Amino acid sequence: MANTRPPTITTTSGGAGDEHHGWFAALDKDIRSFESHSKVPEGLCWLISAPEESIAPWYNELMKAWKKAPPYTHEDAIVLVYDALHEVHPNVIDITHLEGCLRFYGLPQYYPLVNNRLRERVENAFFFPFRLNTLPVIKNRVKDAGNFTVSVAVKNLRFLPSDMQSMICERREALRKGDGSRASELLKQINSSRDYEIVKSTWNEELVTKKYQIRLRGIAPPEIEMHYGPEARDELRKMIGGKCLTISVFYIDVHRRCVADVYCEDTFVQVRLVRNGCAWVLTCS
Repeated sequence: MANTRPPTITTTSGGAGDEHHGWFAALDKDIRSFESHSKVPEGLCWLISAPEESIAPWYNELMKAWKKAPPYTHEDAIVLVYDALHEVHPNVIDITHLEGCLRFYGLPQYYPLVNNRLRERVENAFFFPFRLNTLPVIKNRVKDAGNFTVSVAVKNLRFLPSDMQSMICERREALRKGDGSRASELLKQINSSRDYEIVKSTWNEELVTKKYQIRLRGIAPPEIEMHYGPEARDELRKMIGGKCLTISVFYIDVHRRCVADVYCEDTFVQVRLVRNGCAWVLTCS
């Protein structure tokens, strides 16, 4: 799968003599596709190692800005991408999304030099890949002191895969018609998937959620079969079980785990595990 778009020249569409480079045609095509199907380019997800639902909100902002004023220069396009990110994340800018999108469409990587407005905003931002705000953690989904599964509510069903959307809609229709058997069958199918499930909220409302495998960044806890492994796991279960977490994901590893820093209320989970003797700190030699 190609992960960049070559900046070849294409013909312009009747404007005032401006030349649109390949990035314009590619971006225009993908935005139109997003408008029709709510799907971000698969190659972009792969390039920046982020799930589609973390990219879709700012891609939606990019689509709205594009409709108002399509860019005609590299500088305009870079500012457009940045502004879309800033609209979704006003306090935290995702540098991997910004650089990845520019690289994907063959745009220059000199965004801090574009103009004073963009340079000032980029230099004053704090960057990390993406943030997850979870639902309460289920204790038995903590496998050991370094790996666990969390669920995040899906706010917009348009960003789900089409087959998952179909099953959820069919289940809701079955419930509306009182067909409990079919609804239960569909619920079982949905919840058996790797990435999605339907759960009950504390106010007894059904929520569609996305599941993420989390790996704690920067520490090495004992494996579950090692000495003190079960005790370390139980310490983490006690710390995060039944609680909502704030997770800053830095990258996704080859096992599709989100390698991340994790905060539980005001507690930095990795630091607490190390201080409690449940993990070692990883160091670079």
